[in-house]
Order: sequence, then C-alpha cells, then structure tokens
Amino acid sequence: MIIPHYIKNGKILDIGCSYGWYLYQLKNKGWNVKGIELNKEAVEFAVKKLKLDVGNLSIENFQSSEQFDIIFLLNVLEHLKSPRDAFEKIESLLKPGGKLYISIPDYNGLEAKIYKNYV
Repeated sequence: MIIPHYIKNGKILDIGCSYGWYLYQLKNKGWNVKGIELNKEAVEFAVKKLKLDVGNLSIENFQSSEQFDIIFLLNVLEHLKSPRDAFEKIESLLKPGGKLYISIPDYNGLEAKIYKNYV
C-alpha cells in the first residue's frame, strides 16, 4: 500500500477504488478521502459498510469543485475509454504540485499467474 509521507492529512481521490479498503486505511490515518468506482456493488459496500464518500460513476462523469493533493489510478488505466480525456480531467482535479500515482498490471507477472483464471 502506498501511503504518501510528504504531506499530512491531505485530500485523496482514488479512481477505481473498488470496495474502498485502501481509502478506508488512508481515512483512518487522517486523510480526507473520496473515491469513484463503476462497480455498483463495490460502491454500496464502501458507502454503507465503510462509511466512505464513494460515487458510482466514471472519471469522465465525475464533477468536483475540490482539488486533490493525490489522485490514485491503480490498475485502471487499461480500462479507460479515453486515457487522454481522463488525464485532462485528472490534471484539472490536482492541486498545484499534486501527485498522480499510476500502476498498471503486469500480465506476465506473478500476480497474473496466480489469478489467471479470474481475469
């Protein structure tokens, strides 16, 4: 888990936050967290069980007057319809000096070999 140490109690947006477990851990460490997720069941769990601010929508449809210190795009890039549009939206949502964390899956890596029947 990535826990940014260079800023304390900032605002985080997790795009594709799934069931919200990562946001839940960050919230418990003092971060102001928000997530978006396309899986309706995951959103319901994050909102009802974990009491998180998570919306059931895409980055393209996400509207916010807030700006974020950190935006996570973890294993989501490969699912985006238009990465260019998503990055333009993300840029508008980041505070000056904000950070974007991106990860993409390695389909030849260990995790892919373990979970190959589930992808």
